[in-house]
Amino acid sequence: MSLTRVTAPSENLVPLDALKHHLRVDGSEDDDYIGALYAAAMAHIDGPRGVLGRCIQPQEWQIILPAGSTVLRYRLPLFGISNISTEWLNADGTSEPADITIDCTDPWFVISVPGTLERDLAVKMSAETSEDSWGAIRMAVMLLVGHWYLHREAVADISAAALPFSVERLLTPLKVWRV
Repeated sequence: MSLTRVTAPSENLVPLDALKHHLRVDGSEDDDYIGALYAAAMAHIDGPRGVLGRCIQPQEWQIILPAGSTVLRYRLPLFGISNISTEWLNADGTSEPADITIDCTDPWFVISVPGTLERDLAVKMSAETSEDSWGAIRMAVMLLVGHWYLHREAVADISAAALPFSVERLLTPLKVWRV
C-alpha cells in the first residue's frame, strides 16, 4: 500500500515574483535556483510526509489496497479530506464503483472493508488545508526559501537549527500530530 499524489496543486502557493520581492532580487539570473528552493520548501512542508502532515492546496491522492488484504478498518493517511471515492480495479484495466463504508465521524476518515479483498481497491481522495491558514504557510515558505537562499551550505557558522525559529512558530499550530 503506497500513497500516491494523482493531481498536484494547479498553481504555486507563493508566486516567483513574491519570492523575489521577499529576497530583494531584481534580475532573473537566480529564477531557476529560487524555483528549486521553493519546490524543496513545499516538499518539506506539504503533504502527508511533510512537516505539517497535511496537504496545503487542493490536491488529489490515491492509495491502492491490494487484492488479498484482510484489512477490516483502514485509517486514511490524510487530514482535511474534502472528497473521497472508492473503486474496484479489474484485471482488464477497467474500474467500477465500490460500495465501501466510509466513517467520517473521526477526525481521520476510516474505511471499512468486509473480509478479504478479492480485487485491488483504489481509494481516491481530495485534501487541502483551509485557506484561512494559507497566510501563515505562505510566510513560512518565504522565510524558509530566504533562509536557504542566504545560507547555501548545509550548516552555516550561525546556529544549526533544522528550521528557522520563525518558520517553526508559524507552522507548529497547523501541524497534524500523529499518535
